[in-house]
Amino acid sequence: MSDFLRASMRVVDPPNTNSSRSDLLEGGFKPLRKAYSEPVRGLMDALDPINSAKAPFLDMWRSIANRTLPALPPPLQRGYHCIRILAERNSPVASLVQEGITTQYDATIQHDNEAPDQEVALADTVRRLGELPWKIVAVLPGAETGVLLADKLCARFGNGELRDNGETLSLARRNKYVMGETIRKAGVRAVKQTIASDWEKAKEFLREWNPSPYKVIVKPNQSAGSDDVFLCNSEEEVKRGFDKINGAINGLGVVNEGVLIQEFLEGKEYVVDSVSRDGKHKVMAIWEYDKRHVNGQFNVYFGMKIRCVDDELTRQLVTYQQSVLDALEIKNGPAHAEVMLTSTGPCLVEVGSRCHGGEGTWQPIADGCIGHNQIDVTLDCYIRPDEFDKLPDSSSKMIRHGREVFLVARENGKIKAVPGIDTIMALRSFVKCEMCVQPGDELKKTVDCFTRPGAIQLIHDDAKVVEEDYETIRELEADGLFVLE
Repeated sequence: MSDFLRASMRVVDPPNTNSSRSDLLEGGFKPLRKAYSEPVRGLMDALDPINSAKAPFLDMWRSIANRTLPALPPPLQRGYHCIRILAERNSPVASLVQEGITTQYDATIQHDNEAPDQEVALADTVRRLGELPWKIVAVLPGAETGVLLADKLCARFGNGELRDNGETLSLARRNKYVMGETIRKAGVRAVKQTIASDWEKAKEFLREWNPSPYKVIVKPNQSAGSDDVFLCNSEEEVKRGFDKINGAINGLGVVNEGVLIQEFLEGKEYVVDSVSRDGKHKVMAIWEYDKRHVNGQFNVYFGMKIRCVDDELTRQLVTYQQSVLDALEIKNGPAHAEVMLTSTGPCLVEVGSRCHGGEGTWQPIADGCIGHNQIDVTLDCYIRPDEFDKLPDSSSKMIRHGREVFLVARENGKIKAVPGIDTIMALRSFVKCEMCVQPGDELKKTVDCFTRPGAIQLIHDDAKVVEEDYETIRELEADGLFVLE
């Protein structure tokens, strides 16, 4: 093992919880190895009143790559029990759970999504929830694959006392095509699109549309993380993308029943994270994406910068996002909306009715730069409404400045060393490093969130320092970060 890994990283052993490792595996979990950094300096100073409760990083409420239920120390710390409901049997999404992740659950329930009668399966899951020795106060989706089940459980458990968003538009909050058509019907700007499982139907749509310039997006209807998203410049390229996606199993383990074909939205992409209670929406943070063309893929995530609501641009994004929430009847809980700011105004890429994912690595940036984060406020929404009410509708001032760097690999090969990490850890704004690979692992070219080798969190009082450090990391990626055999 390299000096870097010995000095700066450690693999965390599984905690002593009520769920054994064999229980996790039987529930469909296939852990991966993951190394975490020690807290370093600056932001994680225990004397910092904003962050004194946040260190060490391994205790944070963490979501797994945008697609699995977060580990939940905060509810446990608040005196609540956390129950894990597995929405699918043998889900490939479970393979995204890192080995040694600090997670604790008081009970685990496996929902039978393969049962021929889903109403019977739902009734059984509701029954098992009701048999637990605690009062259920909230049911939340931890990932896209949990959205539909969470809505159904809320509607069927108890006597309607659980805070929810109803089932009427449940599919529209999960299915990207239905989502777009639902907001369009409500008078909200939506992307031009169709969904087709037959190439002749897709070809007919394209020829009637005749986009100029010819830029067409082809992607799965129910996936995430830029999985199989193609920018096509001709009908022939659309056909190739269509054939690759249609009928295949996507990154979330869902069979692609049809292909989503959309107009290409030209502009800058943003995320608006929010939490709502009884239809009252509060903005937690705005993130400005840095996406670039690399490794033959047009939209690879390079990073994101946190923003507050302090100008006309950000206010425009918030107004639009909240119209989307209203159209989809997201009245309670978190929302993670990706919005493209085009020359004709904002347009929805997609919205998830769950917390921002990405392994929760963004959480210390939100805490340090805004003063709160979407995860903690989501808990307040359900169990501490008085705390939720105290928060402003949005933050108009930055406490500090921050960025998350998504590392991008430009080569394939076996990793011999990671010498560039020492330079990164010496940067003035460096706070934390999360690596998904280490010496001995196979490095793959980054084309989506699934092939990202790691992430770096940067925070500093001076925005210029953050920008300079960000560019330093970008230079290291091109030459010096990884040494391959």
